Amino acid sequence: ALGAQLCNLDVGGVYDVILRTIMVVGGDEFYQMVAGQIDGVEAQIGAKVRGGLLESLGGPVVFYVMPQGVDGMMTGGFVMVADLKDAALFEKTMKELAAFGLKMSEGMFQDSVVEKEGLKVHSWTIAPLAMAGVLPTWTIAEGKLVFASNSPMCNIAIKQVTAADKGKTSIRSTAAYKKIAEKLPKNLTGLRYSDTAASMRQALALIQQFWPMASGILGNQLGMPMPLKIPEAEGVISKMTPMVGYSWIDETGIHSRSQGPVLIEGTAAIGGGVLGAAFFMMGVRSSQEIMMKSPMDTATKVEIHQLDTAIEMYKLDTGSYPDPEKGLKALFQSEGVKGWKGPYIEGAKIHHDRWGNEYIYRISEKSGKPYILSQGPDGIEGSEDDISNR
Repeated sequence: ALGAQLCNLDVGGVYDVILRTIMVVGGDEFYQMVAGQIDGVEAQIGAKVRGGLLESLGGPVVFYVMPQGVDGMMTGGFVMVADLKDAALFEKTMKELAAFGLKMSEGMFQDSVVEKEGLKVHSWTIAPLAMAGVLPTWTIAEGKLVFASNSPMCNIAIKQVTAADKGKTSIRSTAAYKKIAEKLPKNLTGLRYSDTAASMRQALALIQQFWPMASGILGNQLGMPMPLKIPEAEGVISKMTPMVGYSWIDETGIHSRSQGPVLIEGTAAIGGGVLGAAFFMMGVRSSQEIMMKSPMDTATKVEIHQLDTAIEMYKLDTGSYPDPEKGLKALFQSEGVKGWKGPYIEGAKIHHDRWGNEYIYRISEKSGKPYILSQGPDGIEGSEDDISNR
């Protein structure tokens, strides 16, 4: 396999935590707006997200990516195998999603079902993905969801799931795994590995098959010529190292560690990067000032959002916001505050922005909410380049 990931997490529980976080950080009004939008989407598609799709998933998930040439396959692809708590509910929800797709896609979506050894195998043809050779295929075998990027990959996974001797060997029983596991945190929720360079080469080779046609269509829409070949990237790819990582959960939350480049193994994501490279080659670029300024602004906005969230979590534990006179160090140091369960944010230097200036932290007299301000590159409060959370 080019990459594999194992995950054991209550997806429905994560969904609930996200919504609770939205309520705590954004307030009841914002939470009600988000919940209303979710209800509206569910009503439109005729399927439930939390009470249907997520509720039916059991937790343990295995995801892996296979190279070209396996069992004679031309393209390779990915497979996901997941435990199901309620197979009937999952199948019902997927059928509702397919019905919505057929209704709204104007012929761009098709759902076909075939019987294979007593299993109903569904294949979804979605026009943009089909151009890349991706034809999502899924079935339910022995209480497990088998979902793959194409029919041949799904067939291989079905054989693995239904094999009579599948329970005789397990990676967890090997000496190598036990040796590695001894060094990992308890309560693991995920392990992942990716041969990043090989995965990138396969993805680019796949995209190149339909790139000339796609570039022609895009060029006509933009009114400008597009390159007929994906830019050469071997110089970068050859330097990529494998990615390994793991995640775990404890009383302070979910944590993750990784080493090596992170590759999103999806045609859409990589295709977006290829488009960006093509535009760069044609000289479509922003001014030098924007290129230098925008990343700093974006990083500062992200940090301010992280601080805002950390402050809300501080209040949730202690009953009040940090004392503005003591500043943001209260997020890293308890100083005897009752209920303090920090640190609430990683990186003690985050109380300085990307230009080296200390963030300004106050409590708004009008709203009673935290006010966090970066004075921007000029270091002057009240100027046009200020960045804040309000």
